[in-house]
Amino acid sequence: MNLYLLSNKQIAIIGGGPVGLTLARILQLRGAAVTVYERDASAEAVRTSGGTLDIHAEDGQLALEAAGVTDEFRRLARPTAERMADIHGVISIDEPADAQFERPEIDRLDLHRLLLDSLAPGTVVWSQNFQVLETQPDGRFVLRFAGQPDRVADIVIGANGARSRVRAYVTGLEAEFTGTVAIQGLITDPSAQCPAFAALVNGGNLLARGEGKMLFAHTKADGGIHYYISSRQPADWFAHHGLTPEPAAVVPFLAAELANWAPLYHEAFRVTAEFAFLAVQRVPLAPGRAVTRPITLVGDAAHAMTPFAGIGVNIGLVDALTLADHLTSGQHATVEAAIRAYEAAMNEYAYAAQQMSAEAELIIHSNLSAEEMISATRGPRVDEP
Repeated sequence: MNLYLLSNKQIAIIGGGPVGLTLARILQLRGAAVTVYERDASAEAVRTSGGTLDIHAEDGQLALEAAGVTDEFRRLARPTAERMADIHGVISIDEPADAQFERPEIDRLDLHRLLLDSLAPGTVVWSQNFQVLETQPDGRFVLRFAGQPDRVADIVIGANGARSRVRAYVTGLEAEFTGTVAIQGLITDPSAQCPAFAALVNGGNLLARGEGKMLFAHTKADGGIHYYISSRQPADWFAHHGLTPEPAAVVPFLAAELANWAPLYHEAFRVTAEFAFLAVQRVPLAPGRAVTRPITLVGDAAHAMTPFAGIGVNIGLVDALTLADHLTSGQHATVEAAIRAYEAAMNEYAYAAQQMSAEAELIIHSNLSAEEMISATRGPRVDEP
């Protein structure tokens, strides 16, 4: 480890999700000066929609190890069983939980909290809605936020998701709709509210497929079930049907859309506390770009991908570790050279991950059997979108 590139440098990370926080923690452990700018108002107000993330031993867990949070992660994460079923609720694949912690699940909120708690006090500055970036004559960046004072940094890292405004200053590429839409739902007390569906999920993850649609459900630490139903549709599908996310609108829509699915699924829809809509997006990579300024991207800001291969957050965590390694390796003459080396590596592994995710997106919504799908996608793993 060598800090000469980062000596007397202020690093700004825009976005306080799992990837941005992991990067901040690794850099802090290595002696760098880091500030994370997050648009949420406080730690208590963090937007953590969704359910759980599976963190892989071969990639994501390595980044958490470098961040020094493995013990806390293992305390909060849990090996999870996996099931596949058809539209009638008939189980075709039933995999027990992996006791080796190869791919344990952790609630998104729990991961966020443990990473926040690992950082030095004051590292995260809240209510920072990034707007624009300007360059001073001395080469430093001025960051402008809505209704907040300007900030100055020597190095800027965009970690603020698929809709990142920082990306306009790095690649200029826009997020693209992939052709898949999803309806997300949350059941707060499934054992009492929809016992048949809860029994099918069985405290783990469930992937149900049929008629070109997929339902993926995962069990949260508090016993609630978060799920989403996805299918290949045009981007304006929700608007075309005049659909709004209120249960009174979504439940009858699903009753018609999934009319042939077993009653246990519809029981789950009827007791869902809240729904949300999603048009799945990806962010194209920009291989070989000229790095002329000390600014780059990590995670979804760099390469958002579909959730259907179950690898997105893990690739983002690899970004955090790879970028931190290049900035502190002592092998590069300039920050720009370190970023160039990081982006070369990132483009290679992220491209492979995006291709795998795109293939899985088509296969999962196809008419292939469960066995054929498993063979084609290398496993029944799906991320939350």
